[in-house]
Amino acid sequence: MAAARAVLDLLRIGLLPTAWADVAAGACLAGGAEPPELGGALLLSSGLYLFGMASNAVVDRAEDAVRYPARPVPSGRISLGAARAAAAACALAALAALPLVAPAGRATAAVLFAAILAYNLGGKRRAAIGPALMGACRGLNLLAGALAAAPDARVDAHLLVPALALAAYTAAVTAVSALEGAGASRRRLAARFGVLLAVPLALTPCAGAAAAFPLVALAALVIVSYPRGGFAAGAPNETPVHRLLGGIYLLDAAFAGYAGAPWVCAALTAAGILHALRVRHARA
Repeated sequence: MAAARAVLDLLRIGLLPTAWADVAAGACLAGGAEPPELGGALLLSSGLYLFGMASNAVVDRAEDAVRYPARPVPSGRISLGAARAAAAACALAALAALPLVAPAGRATAAVLFAAILAYNLGGKRRAAIGPALMGACRGLNLLAGALAAAPDARVDAHLLVPALALAAYTAAVTAVSALEGAGASRRRLAARFGVLLAVPLALTPCAGAAAAFPLVALAALVIVSYPRGGFAAGAPNETPVHRLLGGIYLLDAAFAGYAGAPWVCAALTAAGILHALRVRHARA
């Protein structure tokens, strides 16, 4: 039981549904999807997401031993060899999904895989490049989901604008996470939260009625997630970032609402709100 829990912690399984949310939103924006291709797209996205998490834990083991010693690899709850094996298994799962999806989705998934590697193998340590790469991974996940699940999908403004908005939000969350335990100034923290807030505010005027509620909820989430006491040096506070990651559901909900899929919009909005409440409960 403890070993299974360690593997789930390694893979950060609790955030896996955010990858599914990207695929669902992408499929809605693409005009719908056939069940076989949608299943393949979900498997492909899952494999790539889990590979990214596992390989990140392997690469970051020395840094985590100092900043986050309770994580699975530095704590010894899972061995380095087992972590590498988990990463390889996830990559194979993504590879197995390729025959099930449309060709355009395979090509986009290859670019996404390259972005994951670039981030984990050094890009994350560069102040400007790291957040941009992580944002690109999220945007590409939405695009890959759309192109893999809907064979007739085309890359146009209808897909690119949501992908870029998702990338911008994720990049800003990543930039905030870089300040954990760093003793950041209030100005730097406020600037990064300003970017987060700008995403829903920029989308709201053209999103339509169905997408308005998740965007308002996202703006509220950003505001309540701001750490009033800032980030203290040497004391990593992961709660704001964990809460902000729930905003991915809300952004994807807005995209689904804009695409005319109210039930998907409602489900993803509920997922985002439940995520924020769960983080609050866990903190308490």
